[in-house]
This record gives sequence, C-alpha cells and structure tokens, in this order.
Amino acid sequence: MNHHEKQSVIESLKNDFKNNKGSFLIEIKGMTVAQLQAVRRNIKKQGGTMKVAKNTLLTLAAGESSHLEQLKPYFKNQIAIIFSQEESPEIAQTICKTSEENEKFKVLVGCLNNEIIQTNKIKFFGSIGSKELVLSRLAGILKSPMIKIAWLLQEVSKNKQ
Repeated sequence: MNHHEKQSVIESLKNDFKNNKGSFLIEIKGMTVAQLQAVRRNIKKQGGTMKVAKNTLLTLAAGESSHLEQLKPYFKNQIAIIFSQEESPEIAQTICKTSEENEKFKVLVGCLNNEIIQTNKIKFFGSIGSKELVLSRLAGILKSPMIKIAWLLQEVSKNKQ
C-alpha cells in the first residue's frame, strides 16, 4: 500500500467516524473470511457498514478527534469497526448475537454520539430492540391505565342504571 492509498484510507475512516452516529470496535482475530462476510452482510442489512483497517491507520484517523482518543488503546490485534448511521440498537443487537454465536468475535468498545460506551452498555442497547419497538412498548404502557379507567367508568354507569 503506497502513501496515497494510506492517506485515502485515513480520510475515509475520518469521514466514517465523523458522519456516523455510532461505531463499535470488534476483535476478529481468528475468524475466517466466510464468517466475516456473513457478519458484514448482516450489518449491512441493518444499515451499517463494517471496515477492517490496519491499527496504525486507525490511530492516525482517530488522532485529531478528542473523543476518539479514548479508542486508541483498543487499536491492537485484529479489529474491525462497525459504523451505524441511524439505528444503533439494531446493529448492537446483531453484534451481540454474533458475539454469542462466535467466541472469536469479541465486542471491545463503542462510541455513540461522541460518547465512549463499554461492552455492558452495548449489550444493553442490543437487548432493548429498535426505536419502533421501544415506542410501541411505551404506548402500550401508557394506554393500559386509560383502558382500565374507561372500563371502570363503564361499570359504574351500568350499576347506576
């Protein structure tokens, strides 16, 4: 890889860190190409992208951003970065599921909205589901007391007649 190609990769990574709401660092040491391609397809279905780059290029790409400085200690061994533009919980869910199925796929750390998050929070995001699912659960919780009040008022009016 010549200097211009390296510079192009660094710029691409900088843009990905800047233009995506979430990023997740994953250790992929020992995974086969077929396994990585399957993960990449699943991530792409959720609206994310997965990139593999040399650690030195990742360090250079993260170097100018203050919140990405905290990711530098994780740039060792063979890692992949998964970027999410919108629905990070769905991608986190896919990441956690893959991590459970394949012991070589290890979640290291994430970055959501310029905030570093540890593995336990990533697993939490993966467990809550999509935004639509959370909103529908909330609507159900809010609707339940209203239904009970309406039923109670209906019963009271029946008893008065």
